[in-house]
Amino acid sequence: MPGRIGNAVVMTAAGLRTLNCTAIGVMRSKMLETSPQAQFLVPMTLSLSAGLLLGMAASLILTPVCYAILGKA
Repeated sequence: MPGRIGNAVVMTAAGLRTLNCTAIGVMRSKMLETSPQAQFLVPMTLSLSAGLLLGMAASLILTPVCYAILGKA
């Protein structure tokens, strides 16, 4: 992707990766919690982390692919 659009995609991808990796890292500490009071948080944290990973993959892979396809049409 040449020009400004390519630069915008790269900058957006870098920010998105940083934000999601930070959020997943914070949630990882909750997933490793062993106290009985916090055990109800583990499934919720796992599902939130999976949703963030899938959303990040869709944003970083599917969006540029769709733009590339639409740009050629």
